[in-house]
Amino acid sequence: MQVSRTRYSGIFLIYNLKRVELGYWLSEEYWGKGIVTDAAKMMVKYFFSEEYTYQVNGGQPILRVDCNVYSWNRGSGKLDRFTKIWFTKRLNAAKVAEKLGFKQESYQQLAWLKKGQAVDGIVFRLLKEEYLNNPLYSS
Repeated sequence: MQVSRTRYSGIFLIYNLKRVELGYWLSEEYWGKGIVTDAAKMMVKYFFSEEYTYQVNGGQPILRVDCNVYSWNRGSGKLDRFTKIWFTKRLNAAKVAEKLGFKQESYQQLAWLKKGQAVDGIVFRLLKEEYLNNPLYSS
């Protein structure tokens, strides 16, 4: 994702399988402007499109899109270590997933490595059926 001709402000990750993982990052100066939400919505629509199925994924339809929110991401918020509960309503990265109809699927302790240190995360998912039934994607 590019905001200007010379400056990149974010990134999306795509994997060619029956499921794809949507990842996003945005420079803090652009937070709160709906940029990631809009771009992520376009990516979700693309993942479930005929174009993606046949031109990118060899005719194999995508069944689900996953989105992981990590505890090390400053935009993701903070983890309460005493109760082991994520306050997902307050997390910027989680808010994007929830706005797009993703459901929280699991909380995973020490599941990913960041700079050699194990970190916690939440897996959000959007199934194709949920996508098809969500009015957000009908336009």
